[in-house]
Formats: sequence, structure tokens, C-alpha cells
Amino acid sequence: MQLPAATASSLIRVRYGRYVIRRLRRLKLDDLADACERQNRALLESSRAAEDAASPVQDALADRDACDDALDTRAKDIRHALAGRHRDAVSTPPYTRVFPEGIAHYTDASLDQEVRRYEQLASRLDAHLSADDALRATALPGVVEDLDCYRDAAAALDTARIAEDAAGDRLTEVTEAWQRQFERAYGSLIERVGKAAAERFFPVAAKTRAKKTDAPAQPAQPARPSAPPVS
Repeated sequence: MQLPAATASSLIRVRYGRYVIRRLRRLKLDDLADACERQNRALLESSRAAEDAASPVQDALADRDACDDALDTRAKDIRHALAGRHRDAVSTPPYTRVFPEGIAHYTDASLDQEVRRYEQLASRLDAHLSADDALRATALPGVVEDLDCYRDAAAALDTARIAEDAAGDRLTEVTEAWQRQFERAYGSLIERVGKAAAERFFPVAAKTRAKKTDAPAQPAQPARPSAPPVS
């Protein structure tokens, strides 16, 4: 008896299980068939749950990255607006107070620094743009809004990843239980019908065929004629 390899997908295991269960039913071994079918169904459900758990992760990841892009775009727009105020704008306040390290300080921030850097940008805008500055009226609320969006998406991503990990752990547990169940069924079959007959209840795992080389075989070289004898 050869069960699917440890690296085999759940789908391969479920298909394998269906074959075994059908063979058991054909011989009216319903007690073994019922036990294997319960485990096969549990594996299928756990596999689907693990796949379903991956979708919220992708949604939250897309949301977080979109909010990150929005923050970066807003920072660039603020920089452009401040730099365009007059000829020496980039070397005088408020530009030098808002962007003392340059725009990359915000836009190239790592994930673990993203929130802190943009909180810093909001704080600097609040501190260095006067109350009657027209840019302040849009820039500051915009950064705060985009930052809230990023926080919410990052929190949703953390939650989704925790759920995905839990579903993956559950799938691992069920896969191990599936393996044990079919091994028990094999042992029981040996007792009831003998080893040779028991083997036939389990499909043979497909063997990987060796790949043919792409290089054509080299033709045999003709033998060189022997030198004529010296007279």
C-alpha cells in the first residue's frame, strides 16, 4: 500500500480516498468505508476552508497597498505644492520643516515604519503650515484620512492572516488524521482478506517519468583506417 506523497495536494488525497472507499463499498465492507469516507469528507472541507481563508488575505493586502499608494501620492503632491511656491522654496521653511529628510523619508518607508513616518508628516504639516495656509486645509485632513485607511487595511490584513494560519493548521491536522485512517483501513483489510488482496484496494501512486534529454544522440564516429604497414 502506497499512500500519496507527503507533498501531495489535498485534492489528490481526496481522489485517492474516493477510490479506496468505492472498493470497500463494492466488497460490502461498510464499516471501513464509512470511517474512511468521514475522514475524506473532513479533508475536503478543511481544504476548501483553507482556500477560502486565503481570499480575505488578498483583499486586505490589496486594500493596504492601495492606501499606501494614496499616502505616497499625497506626500508627493504636498511636496510639489510647497516646492512650487517660489524660486527658493525648497531651501526655506515650510518646505525644509516638512521635508527635512526629503520625500523618500515618507514614500520609501518600510512597512513597520509606514504609520510612524506619515504620522510624522501630519504632525509637521500641523506645526509648520499656518492656519490660513490654503494647502493646510486639504493636505492635513488628506494625510489623516489616508493614514486611517492604511491602519484599517493593515489591521484587516493581520486578522485575515491569523485566520489563514488557523485554517492551514487545521488542514495539517486533518491531513494527518486522514493518513492514519487509511493506514488503519489497510491493516484491517490485511486481517480480513490477506495482504495481496488488501493491496488491490489502494491505487498505485503515479511514478515520475524521467525526462528525455533535449540533446540529440551523437552519431557514432567511423573508425579510422589503420595505417598501412611499413615496407
